[in-house]
Amino acid sequence: MKSVFLWLVIVYKTIIFGLKFLKSDDWEMLRRWAKEILYICRVDVECNGQFPDKPFMIMANHESYFDIFAMFYCCDFRLVWFAKKELFRIPIFGEALKKSNAISVDRNNPKAASFAILKALKERSMDEVIVIFPQGTRKNPSEFKKGGLLIAKKKNIPIVPVKIKGSKDVLPSDSWKITSGKIVVNIFDKINVEQYAIEDLERMIREKVYD
Repeated sequence: MKSVFLWLVIVYKTIIFGLKFLKSDDWEMLRRWAKEILYICRVDVECNGQFPDKPFMIMANHESYFDIFAMFYCCDFRLVWFAKKELFRIPIFGEALKKSNAISVDRNNPKAASFAILKALKERSMDEVIVIFPQGTRKNPSEFKKGGLLIAKKKNIPIVPVKIKGSKDVLPSDSWKITSGKIVVNIFDKINVEQYAIEDLERMIREKVYD
């Protein structure tokens, strides 16, 4: 019953903050939305490490929807997310995704996803940082999609590995039950991609962010 109430509040807050964001175009509104949901769900976030000067690309593990809230909490700069194309059809939420420069991705078409990253790098400002979950979805704990690595190499963009711990205890990928707890976000030193082959980059990122 508690989780049902929390989800109702999350939906309500998402609508309210979504409408405010559409009117204001204030990116900090998204951070306030994430922080309020974390507070309501009694989830603490600990941020370890510092991000370097831009530009760079974030590559993180993906255990839970709460990964997104935790990243908003730890990042004081604009984040560009990838979202499955179906989410853009949701009223208000979909419009907010578009306004936040989120990138629509067809998960059934990996080549299209790579083109989407290239387009994002070309069109986005230097103040924005793209976040990539190489696993693709929360239910693929060992998969590593290499599209982001290939483009980072092509564009010579450093990668910052990020390890998120504890979010699957707050909201597992196979459940809708929300449990209060703590999420730890570990930010590692950036990797200058020009020094390494794709295989070496994958190994280095796996060692840092995967279990």
